[in-house]
Amino acid sequence: MPQTYSGFIRPILAALVTGCGATGQVELALPASAIGRAPKTVAVGAYEVTLEVASIGFGPLYFCATAAASSALCPVAQAEFAATALVDGLDAAPQSLGLLRGVTGAIRSCTFDFGLTWLAVEQQPTSHVEGLDGHSAHFEGRYGLGGGPVRRFVADVDVRPQLPGTHAVQGARTTVDVADERQRLAITFDPSSWWATVDFSEFDSWSGDPLVVPAESRAHSAVVLAMTATHQPSFGWSSEP
Repeated sequence: MPQTYSGFIRPILAALVTGCGATGQVELALPASAIGRAPKTVAVGAYEVTLEVASIGFGPLYFCATAAASSALCPVAQAEFAATALVDGLDAAPQSLGLLRGVTGAIRSCTFDFGLTWLAVEQQPTSHVEGLDGHSAHFEGRYGLGGGPVRRFVADVDVRPQLPGTHAVQGARTTVDVADERQRLAITFDPSSWWATVDFSEFDSWSGDPLVVPAESRAHSAVVLAMTATHQPSFGWSSEP
């Protein structure tokens, strides 16, 4: 179940509702869901890699009318998911996140966290997702080289905002014109694509069963980069008849 986490960067809904009468915008509550990708074996260089667990913390999430969703360019969000949720990244069935609250109008970008948020008044990021032991995501899988032995690995990944009062991902592109409450949002996560960016040869010098991926490793950095930049979650909009 999503964990409500209010009071983040902007007084979003209060400002939106105050301005609705003057702008003609209508306040809305839209269903939002998360969708993962079913487990599959992927070729990563000479290695074959299969994820078996991909538990992902997601949120809060804010949508902006501008093409750049920064705090300076988007002081008031067009819509928000002011909560955090635990997403099964290997479940291709829709997982309800709850309601996206906002107003009618254009959306052109978004900014969000992977479960770790950093308020301007806090000394460090804090987790608001139950089941991840304070991390952004937990992964388990196995990999092998050609016909060689298969080895298991586990990783706890932290996706931290760079500065207090900011989000881990800013300016992600998404385009929709929200006209009414028939609009629906589906956010798709592809964790196998994140691990496909990892150089698994780094693992060969590690011991353990399973191998524990260190936070200071190149592999951890590659997964964070994929989650936040090269293979971000995708935002799919649809409208019911």
